[in-house]
Amino acid sequence: MSIAKRLKEEGRAQGIGIKKGKLEARIEITSTLLASGLEQATVMNTTGLTAGELAQIRH
Repeated sequence: MSIAKRLKEEGRAQGIGIKKGKLEARIEITSTLLASGLEQATVMNTTGLTAGELAQIRH
């Protein structure tokens, strides 16, 4: 494997890790907001998640 190809693959893996970390953070924040009693509409506006995504997080 060439150095360029290896570096490209490593960069792609890091990008995926960053996206996964951001999603995990949004889920954690959403859980906290919902547990605090905020209305679903407020949580959706704050996090950018859909009603369906909120329902998945609740369960």
